[in-house]
Order: sequence, then C-alpha cells, then structure tokens
Amino acid sequence: MKSVIKKLNIFALAVGLAAMPACSDFLIEEPQTSLSIEQVLSDMDNIQPYLNGLYSNLRKCRMSREGLRVNHGTDELKIGEAQHNDLTKGAFDDFSPLYNSENPYFAELWNLRFPVAVQAAQALHYLEPQLSTVEESRQTELKSYIGQAAFYEATAYFELTFYWGEIPLTTIAEDGSVQLSGRKSLNEVYKKMVDLYTKAMTYLPDTRQSDGRIPTTWTAKAMLAKVYMAAEPTSEYRRYDLALELLQDIVNNGGFSLMTNYSDLWDPNVSCDQESLWTFYFNNTTDLNYLQWYCGTRAASGWNQRCPFGGYDEAVPTQYAYSTVANGGVWEDGDTRKDASLRYEFTWNGQASSATPGFGDDQLDPHIKKYEDERIVELDQTFWNCGKNTYYLRYADVLLLYAEALNETGNTSEAVNVVNNQVRARAWNWNLPAEMAWNPGMGADEFRTKILDERMRELMGEMWRRYDLLRTGKYVEYTTLRNPWAAESGNMTDAHKRFPIPYTEITQNEFITEADQNPGLK
Repeated sequence: MKSVIKKLNIFALAVGLAAMPACSDFLIEEPQTSLSIEQVLSDMDNIQPYLNGLYSNLRKCRMSREGLRVNHGTDELKIGEAQHNDLTKGAFDDFSPLYNSENPYFAELWNLRFPVAVQAAQALHYLEPQLSTVEESRQTELKSYIGQAAFYEATAYFELTFYWGEIPLTTIAEDGSVQLSGRKSLNEVYKKMVDLYTKAMTYLPDTRQSDGRIPTTWTAKAMLAKVYMAAEPTSEYRRYDLALELLQDIVNNGGFSLMTNYSDLWDPNVSCDQESLWTFYFNNTTDLNYLQWYCGTRAASGWNQRCPFGGYDEAVPTQYAYSTVANGGVWEDGDTRKDASLRYEFTWNGQASSATPGFGDDQLDPHIKKYEDERIVELDQTFWNCGKNTYYLRYADVLLLYAEALNETGNTSEAVNVVNNQVRARAWNWNLPAEMAWNPGMGADEFRTKILDERMRELMGEMWRRYDLLRTGKYVEYTTLRNPWAAESGNMTDAHKRFPIPYTEITQNEFITEADQNPGLK
C-alpha cells in the first residue's frame, strides 16, 4: 500500500464501496471531482450511506459461493463432485498442492475482508474527533456511527484471523493515510478486536433500529464472546469466564427468544427478529445472494431454471452431516431440524429429478435446504434470483455458546439444562422425549463432544463449522474422518488449519515476504 486513499466517489460509498482486488491495490487516487473521505464523513448526512457500504461489503463474505467456500474442507460441507474437478476449487477439500498462495480463491476470500477493515478504520479516524464538536442533538447519532465502524473493523479482523492467523492491522496516520504493517502477533490482533468490540458495545444502540442492518450492543457482545471462546489457547484471550459474562448478559437482558418453530426461520414471509441478533438482508428481485444456486442440485436445474432447489452442487453436505445416528451420522430420530435444514427428496411438480450425466454421483444426495426460496416460482424467476435473508448471528447460537461457557467454567449440569430446555426442546416441538434429553450428570468431556454435534444440527449450512472445529481443536481429526475428499487424498495436516497468505498480498505489501507464509504452506 504505497499510495493513500484521498478521493472516493460518494456514490460508490453509498452503493457498497465495490470490492477491490487487494489491500495494496485499492489505495488509488480518484478523479478530482470526487470527494475525499474526510469531506464525505464531515457531513453527517453522508455517514450512514458510507457505513451501509461497509455492511454490503462484509455481507459479501457470507453470500454466494464465497461464503460457502470457507466451510468446504470441513466435516459438514464438501464441494460437489463435478465442481471438485476444478482442481483449484477442489484444493479446499483434498488439500492438494494447489492449497497454496497462488490459488486465486484464497486471494478472493482475503480481498473481500481486508478492505472492510481499512475503510472502517478510516471512518473511525475521522468520526471520533467529531464527538467533541458535533451539536448535542446529534451526539447519539454520531455515537451509533462510531459503534458501527468499530464493529465492522473488528468483524473483518475476526474473519481474517480465524482463517489466516496472524494478519496485518490497519493504522491511520494523522493525515488520514493508511499505514502498512507486517503480520501482527495473535495477541496484538486479539487485543485490537477486543478493543474495537468494546468500543462498539459502548456506542451502538441497545435496540434494533428501523434499518435492521445496523448492529446493536448485543451483536457486539456476542461477537466479543466468540473471540474469547476461540482465541488461541496459548494467548491471554481464551477467556471462558469473560465470554460467560457477555453471553449471560445477552440471555438475561437482551430480550431475545427462540422462534417457536425452527422451520419459520427459513420462511421469508415470517419475521424472525426475536431470534436474530444480526442479519444480512436481500430483496430477492434486484439484491440477490445466489446461495440457493450454489447449494442446489444440478439434477433439478433443467426445468427452465424455475425449480427452487435446482443449482450447481457447489456446497454439498457430507454423509455424516446428512445421515442418521443409526447410519453413522449426526441426526437423531424426531429432530425437526433435519427436514427443515436438508432436502432429501427431489420431486417438483410431480416430476422426479434425475442426475445429469457427467456431473457427479452426489447430485441426488441430500442438499442444504435453508436457502431455497419458493418466491421465485411466484415471481416466475430463475433460481439465480434468490434473495432470502441470511443470519450472521442467531439467539440459538448464543444459547449454545452460553452452554459451552458454563461447561468450561465448571457448571456442566446447568449447561445441559440450557441445551435441553431451549435448543433441543424446540427441535422436538417443545416436547423433548425423555430418551432424547441429555443427562445433567454427564462429564465436561462428554459435553464437549455432544455440543459440537448439536451445533452442527442447529447451525447446518450457516457457515460457522470451520470456526467451531478450529477453536475446539477438532478440525483435522473430524475433517479427515468425515470429509470424503480429505479422506481419499490423505493430504491434510495441521498446516491446513490456516489458509495461505495470498501471493498478491506478499508481493504488494513490502512488510510481508514469502518467509512470512503460514508454516507448512507455500
């Protein structure tokens, strides 16, 4: 990053600050007719559109195949057989030599996230000094803007560090220029996240705003708890006690509750605000996420592209993730989440789907159902036009983390009660059979094993599995056992717990060299 962002087109900010190729490339001079970031952010009426742009760019990390790809190579999702023939994509699951810094898909994932951190840091640089000068009537408004910027910067780092480990951190000089850095220690990165999320907790609103895109204090608390639950064990930031305090506050005072019916979470016509801590919104006509297309099956893609479960087999559940316990999988008898989360039957308008020759034997294996959007039928649209809202944080996730934190701080029996009385109770329509209730007398180790399966059942396809496996130390063990491509190749090692730093970043950041690459990767 040898140049400095000086000019940015205000229209580009309002519509989403279009994703830029690498953290060195996006620091370019814009035409002199544009406004500088300082000028944009000095006008209170411009600030929320700027922040909405950061929301949109962060949202790209969870939409389309870019969002799904971070959970390939886990025990939950694999790339479909036909897509696996693209060796650069297949490397995410089989950990071949193409799992390297020159694989463009790793650069794509990096480049979605790092610009958000930079642009949010710039916002904080210009907004915080205004607290002492803005009129009192707009203090609350400005604090919300500061909270949003802090939240977006922290969340970009959260995503980056849990995929890549040590990362550069953004520093803004007094003149507004972006300062380069090399990879910072995990302690420095965690401290930065903790400080930013703490700031966000201080300044964000306590209640959901009319524009649901704006995170709240509770969103920031949940994300900070996720940091404390997942920080490297050797660091000072793996703090279950602090996570417990935050999660308990959300449970006792946040005002959230589970939807009565799990299936309602995936009905686009039902408001699920009571369970959502933060959601990425789409409108299914012009603002689309394409998740259905990439989760759907090619076997159903021939009906004039109007079938709501047709698609591309980009992300397919593993056999463990779709099978019953009796068949060596995760699903228990009577759990209503199974059929709400996964499609097992592929008949549409009375016609059964048939596998498209040459596109793999897994086309009629169970597929993720949560992103199917039947509104495309009503609107006579193709399955490309899917704009179902997607959750980043749900209250059920908070409850399961809360139970984990209880277990890790010596209260396993209460942890079991939280899971039984809420998450599992809903899964059995609030009538949990005695034989399906967890035993409050179980040990802490047994709970650790069971909660990972429970999180898979509850959060299937919601893009938290890699995070869960990494923080619990089960990533290599479970992936090599349950992901067919990893098992077949036998290539996976501890080195694959991290993505390789993209070669473009190494060549463009003068403070990062090939010697700084993650150990064991090229």
